[in-house]
Amino acid sequence: MAKKNSKKSMSTDDLSFEDNYEENGFSNVIVGTPLSNFSFCNESNQSIPPIAPKEMPSPKNTKAEGLIDNRVGKPTAFGMTPPIDGEAFEIKRTYAFRKSTVRKLNELKAQHPDINAYLSSILDAAVNHYYNHIIFENGVQK
Repeated sequence: MAKKNSKKSMSTDDLSFEDNYEENGFSNVIVGTPLSNFSFCNESNQSIPPIAPKEMPSPKNTKAEGLIDNRVGKPTAFGMTPPIDGEAFEIKRTYAFRKSTVRKLNELKAQHPDINAYLSSILDAAVNHYYNHIIFENGVQK
């Protein structure tokens, strides 16, 4: 293998496509079609009349009916699953799921009547249903 030459053969000036000209911020060169120009001079090219203020209609104060104020009265901290039947969710575990199982869980959460339902609550209800089916209804475990 041949060694790579670490020295650059091109200078940075070769890469620029613009002509060399002095840029000090006060040039008169205007490139393209400007939408508006700004000048520090006191001279004005045009006299523009001031814009007359229009009367803005005042918005009517309307109270939204049927909205729930979620800012107060929350029994648990933000992000915590609310207790079910007075029993809080105290134990945290990590489980691995297949992609198809996660897809099914997301569909169950999306079709739940309570839009703010936690997935922990849905899983708790599902495990309770399965437990009752196996233990009390003599179901067969697969």
